[in-house]
Amino acid sequence: MPKQVDTSMIKDCIGVKEGVDEDEIRKGELLIQETLDAYGIRVEKITAEPRLSAVYYEVFPSKGFGFLELKKHLYDFSVSLGSIHARILVPVPGKVAIGIEFPRTNPQLVSGKEFFDSEVFSGSEAILPIVFGKTHLNQYYVSDLTRMHHILIAGDTGMGKTMCLKSMIVGLLYKKRSSELKLVLIDTKRVEFNVFTSLDTTFFAKEKNIDTDIITGTMQSIRMINALKMEMDKRYDLLRETGTSNIEDYNEKQFQNGNEEGCHCLPYIVVVIDEFADLMLTSRKELEEPLVMLATLSHRVGIHLIMSTQRPTTNIVTGSILVNFPIRVAFKMTTPSESRRVIGRDDAVCLIGNGDMFISMPSDNELIRCQGACLSDSDTANIVRFINGQNGCLDDEYHLPMMDEGKEE
Repeated sequence: MPKQVDTSMIKDCIGVKEGVDEDEIRKGELLIQETLDAYGIRVEKITAEPRLSAVYYEVFPSKGFGFLELKKHLYDFSVSLGSIHARILVPVPGKVAIGIEFPRTNPQLVSGKEFFDSEVFSGSEAILPIVFGKTHLNQYYVSDLTRMHHILIAGDTGMGKTMCLKSMIVGLLYKKRSSELKLVLIDTKRVEFNVFTSLDTTFFAKEKNIDTDIITGTMQSIRMINALKMEMDKRYDLLRETGTSNIEDYNEKQFQNGNEEGCHCLPYIVVVIDEFADLMLTSRKELEEPLVMLATLSHRVGIHLIMSTQRPTTNIVTGSILVNFPIRVAFKMTTPSESRRVIGRDDAVCLIGNGDMFISMPSDNELIRCQGACLSDSDTANIVRFINGQNGCLDDEYHLPMMDEGKEE
């Protein structure tokens, strides 16, 4: 039976929800017109569309306009518009137009309560629903981690990465029981996941030599990643023995064989690592190989990774890591090179912070601009208490295979 989604314990996010002032829109149109005039570009029409964090303008130049010439001078053009956060698309895909996004004076925030109350979330049939927020077209955005495989998140400090991770975890807990979902939470900063320390311990995948649910130490993290790799190998053996090709087929076969309670079904394991740069800088040699093997093979057996960093440099987000994380989420970044490393474009420098993000999908050439859902620590703590009461499953602790016996440093 599906779990009940109750959001009564979540407070509404305090944020600006009014529409964009018409004077603000008109001011933007005039600025664009004056700037294009200065570049000798004649305009036939300008349209404006208010979005959550920005006002989007489409400029239709007169015939004969040289898009390629303007692309050579995008930086100068952006400076002339007077906003470092203005995003310019030359041309708009599929149109003979220039797209310009100006940040709103009062951007609209997305309430976590509003999001989890939505039919898009509560009615989602995703196996592992992943919460993002609202797109800038004002649509709730939920995806399925089993189809995304793994997610890489990057952005400057304080731009919304950790709140995004917490929203994703809460979304999974709302939808799955501990018999269906196990978490591995690695928090190198030691404070970001403290709100989940009171979560029912049966929601966590365990390694017997690690005596804490939230992992903070470097050696513990390496031990857990290696244990997950061994768990992955064990699950592949089970697939071979049962003649199945993935976790969905394996679990379905358990039910077909009369296992009505599903007690031999494999739970999904979601591994969330906040700031994995700290691990890579101190223990890259020990960490990278098992981590890459997990990212390459684990999704078929129900193990999925979500990792975040504020330093998406080449020695942190290596090529082997990058290629195995098809879904990339970029929050505001300071340098174009970091933005290009994550999403293949400079656009993340144009974001305005406070949960404003771009999502890059491998099947889509266009970036999805999204506003993350607001969820305070007190709200998350209330949800955790509710989840504990709703779990309703006398599930045993789930232990991962152990590495060779040895004392941790």
